[in-house]
Formats: sequence, structure tokens, C-alpha cells
Amino acid sequence: MNDQQNLATVRTIVGFDDTSESRGALKWALERETFRGGTVLLVRAIDPSLSDSEALAAARLNTDILLSDLRAAHSGVTVDAQFVVGDACEQLEQYSGPSAVVAVGTHAREGSTGRFAWSVGVRLAARSHGPVAIIPVTDSLPDGPIVVGVDGSASASAALRFAAEEATLSERELHLLHAWLEPMAWQDVYAAADENVTRMVREAHENILAEAVTQISEAYPDLHVEGSLVQGDPVPALLGASEQASMVVVGSRGLHGFKRFLLGSVSHTTALNVQAPLVVVPQDAATDPVT
Repeated sequence: MNDQQNLATVRTIVGFDDTSESRGALKWALERETFRGGTVLLVRAIDPSLSDSEALAAARLNTDILLSDLRAAHSGVTVDAQFVVGDACEQLEQYSGPSAVVAVGTHAREGSTGRFAWSVGVRLAARSHGPVAIIPVTDSLPDGPIVVGVDGSASASAALRFAAEEATLSERELHLLHAWLEPMAWQDVYAAADENVTRMVREAHENILAEAVTQISEAYPDLHVEGSLVQGDPVPALLGASEQASMVVVGSRGLHGFKRFLLGSVSHTTALNVQAPLVVVPQDAATDPVT
């Protein structure tokens, strides 16, 4: 294991604690890096009280054995591990950045999702400096398209660019999804649904989607790109599209202060309920525009 690896060269970071959830994230990371012959780094966060214990020594030994097995099974991927002391979310944040994806596993959702609101994945996605992948525990993941939510914002643009790169490298289709609602004030005033107003609003949203599809199609001419316009709440639309998706990508705004620790409502609710791998891309993770 290398405890002083240059983070700028790391492609996928995995928050690893040898649970079934973290092993699911590790499997996803290995598959992701197989397409690019890249690097997977396992990061194990250790409680300070265990930093000099026999438990830590055993964890290091088990990790060395795991690394040996992974390197033999995935010869095209560089696999390494680091141990850090402290809170897993705080430590993984230090590894995040535009050049790396941080992947963490999560439990399957059962019943109320309120207790998952401060899971490591959601906490990390809210404060990360780069893309965060939240990987659910499941027997098998769909091998479908990559779905990305677009709304014309800067954060959605960053998510779109990330999704296009992932779809290109994995040779998957890219599906852009744009959901829209009539403004609440208009819904109250136009109870009878003024057809002209509804048509104008719909055309404006159609243009947002069409521009995004055109932009990506021109930047990635070999990529199969489709667009879907849905009238309704974006969260159910994303969740529905995710059922056959290999990955769902959403953007989050780059915030500061206390708000930096909170995801936007769409990203947050999707993160708590989606059953496909979800990647949350902060606005400042991809500053170069699509050209």
C-alpha cells in the first residue's frame, strides 16, 4: 500500500470498510476503470481510538490480501489503498476534485428514507470538490444507458459533460432528461390551463432540451444521444428513467458556508431513492464549456 500517493493521478476513489456496501462500490469502480485502464484507490477511514490497535494491523493485512487478489483479477487497472484516521466523510472530501470520482456504497432503501438523509454518500456529495458516486447494494445493475438530468443551469452543464464522457468511454447511449412544471403562480391564476401560456412554457423547455442535445451531439459526434421532455416533477422522472439505467447523473450547485453541506432538493431526493448508481457532479467540477 502507498500512503503518500499523488491524488492528482487517482481516477476513482472508493470509501472502503469491507462491508457489502463498500464492496459494491469497489466493484463499480473497477468496472468503470476497466474501460479506461485507470486507477482505483481504496481509502479506509480508521477511528482514532483504533489507530494503534491490533484491529488496525488486521485490517491492513486483510487489505493487502484483497489488493493482491484484485491486481491478479484486474491486470488492466492500477489498484492501491490508503489508510486515514478520522471521519470517513471528512477524509474522503480531501480526496475529491475534478480529476477523480469518489465512490461510496449505500444500503438498499426500505421504508422511510428520512434516516438516510445524513448518510456518508449524501453528506459527501453536498461538500465534495468533485463528482461523487453513490452505489446501491443490488444483485445486478442494469447495463442500460447513462441518464443525465438537464435544466439549462451551470450545474446541469457540468453534469452533462461528465455524463457524455462516461458514455463515450463505456460505449453506452446517453439519455438527456428535462422535466418541467408550470410556475406555481401561473397554476393558481390559470386554473383553467390557458393553452397559449402552456404552449409557450413548453416550447421554452423544448428549446432547453434541444440545445443540450445539439451541443453534446456536436461535441461527441460518435455518441448516441437522445432527449426526453417530461411535464412533471423531475425527481419521479429521474427515478423512473433510472430503472433501466447503468448510471444516473445530476448536478449540484457550488455553494459556500453552511449551504455547502446541503444538496439541492432534486439531487438530495434522488440520492435517497434511486436504485441505480448515482453520480452527483458539483458545478465547479467541470468549468470548461462544451464546444
